[in-house]
Amino acid sequence: NTGKWLINYIMNNFNGFTEANSSNYTFIFFAVFSVGRLLGGFVVEKFGYFKTVIKSMIAAFLLFTAGILLKEKGLFLISLSGLFFSIVYPTVVLTINSVFKKNTAYITGIIIPLASVVTMIIGFLFGYMNDKLGTYITFFMIPLCILISLTSISVLNKKVQKTND
Repeated sequence: NTGKWLINYIMNNFNGFTEANSSNYTFIFFAVFSVGRLLGGFVVEKFGYFKTVIKSMIAAFLLFTAGILLKEKGLFLISLSGLFFSIVYPTVVLTINSVFKKNTAYITGIIIPLASVVTMIIGFLFGYMNDKLGTYITFFMIPLCILISLTSISVLNKKVQKTND
């Protein structure tokens, strides 16, 4: 949702920003996102799936939250969080193999569409909340979603570790 709403967030909350100069922050977000996707596999292979996802989510949460709280001075931090967001989705998909030993393709085929549905619902809620609460308050929904995801991944990691022990 960052890529979809960042320009709107900037233009509605900070004076002197146009679509053109606001888009610089979206460009940075997607540039570091691409670098993260390119290099993330090396990090995942070195440190492991769950450890990388958990640390990436923590880094994204800290950067994004600090970016919101610092307001205009934190826009670069929000953009930089893209580096850590980039690693999460593909790595979570890869962890399906370690969590589900049988019917992996079938389960992957269920999880990916469900994730898309959740993303659509969150996008709808984001738009609704923007209208009702304003973009600044609504942007805190992203760190909240990160915390929910982080909690879920941490619980799953503990269950997998227990199973493997």
